[in-house]
Amino acid sequence: MRRTVRGMALPLVLVLLLALTALAHGTLLLARREVQASGSFRRVLQARRGAEGGVALTLERMPEGAGERVPGTVVPVVAGSTRDGGWYRGDLLWLDRELFLVAGRGGSRDWPGEGREGWVGWSLDPVTRMGALRAVLEVGEGVTFQGSARVLGSDLLSDPTEWPSGICEPQLAILDSLFPSGSLPATAPLGPSHLPDAGPGGAIPPLGLLSGSVLLDRGGAGEETGPSPEAGSGCPGDGGPAFLAVPGSLTLDGGRLCGLLVVGGTLRLTGGHRFQGMALVGEDVILQDGARLEGLGRVGGALQVMDRALVRGSACAAFRALLETAALPAPLPLPSGSRIHPF
Repeated sequence: MRRTVRGMALPLVLVLLLALTALAHGTLLLARREVQASGSFRRVLQARRGAEGGVALTLERMPEGAGERVPGTVVPVVAGSTRDGGWYRGDLLWLDRELFLVAGRGGSRDWPGEGREGWVGWSLDPVTRMGALRAVLEVGEGVTFQGSARVLGSDLLSDPTEWPSGICEPQLAILDSLFPSGSLPATAPLGPSHLPDAGPGGAIPPLGLLSGSVLLDRGGAGEETGPSPEAGSGCPGDGGPAFLAVPGSLTLDGGRLCGLLVVGGTLRLTGGHRFQGMALVGEDVILQDGARLEGLGRVGGALQVMDRALVRGSACAAFRALLETAALPAPLPLPSGSRIHPF
């Protein structure tokens, strides 16, 4: 009996060694799988970050690489690689002349898969915005005339007063296609696109999807991009339009201002002041004492034109304000529900 028990020691040791070997081999296999899983996760994460980077860089560089805005056209905007072996790419797909889809892709050089992400956004198109206007001034609360005041919309395609001859010639074909009759009604009720905005400047009529608060933010809210309006600012020649955004009321007494004017409160032009361009005003517009407004605009409140004041429709002045104001076409990503990942 003793010999039998003693003879079992060696087989038991061998069985134990075999079990330990199997356990060690299993641990090794598990460790290798964990390394592979970690590598795969790193590559997936790298691909996702590359796709997100492609979207972000495309939105950042879009104004200079927007292409011709032909619906259905894919415009490559960014592409590159990272130091850790990743790559990214961002393409722009125009859905119409203002809505677009940014398609971001990313991956790793040693991995066949790729990450994808998309974002729907909007970017102002001056031609589309001009075509959406229904009158020289769209007014929310009525129009009052006094004395010899006038609002004219019958000479829409003529050069603005005192502008160099022929300066509107490059845009004339576009404007003629938008306004074939060469005229617009003097006034019209503010359209249904005047959506309330809960932020600052909520009363300001929007410019497409650019709400009052966004316009104030892009205009610096009180910091005009040019000299003082009293001294004369913007437009004629090569100077480009001014962009003046004021969250409260504004009085312009004498002088000249040309460009985009955004006012959250009441706009008063007096002392012969001349404004030329596009005006977006949250409350009333009051013109008196020989003041002139040449261009187009949207007014949330009432329009009062008194004394010798004049409102004259000018498609060229308004179009130039929209076309040359650099802050306007910057892309506006729609709310987070428009983010698509993966797609």
